[in-house]
Order: sequence, then C-alpha cells, then structure tokens
Amino acid sequence: MIESWELPNRSELIDYLRQHDVDRFEIFAMYLNNELPKFIES
Repeated sequence: MIESWELPNRSELIDYLRQHDVDRFEIFAMYLNNELPKFIES
C-alpha cells in the first residue's frame, strides 16, 4: 500500500528516473556511495 506521504517523493523519483538513464544496479551503487538525490533520502 502506498501512503499519502510517499506520493510526492515517489513522483519525483519517477521523474528523475525518466530523465536519467540508470538501471537498478546503478541506483544501488548510488545508495552505497551516499550519492542519491536528496529527495529520495527524505
């Protein structure tokens, strides 16, 4: 279930992923290196 407080971050994440050609392994590497965009960390 999606909580209402998750929706703004989720839509930003979807927009970010559409604009940048990344796959799940690159996202995981960004997570490990603390390089995720700030809106994802909130």
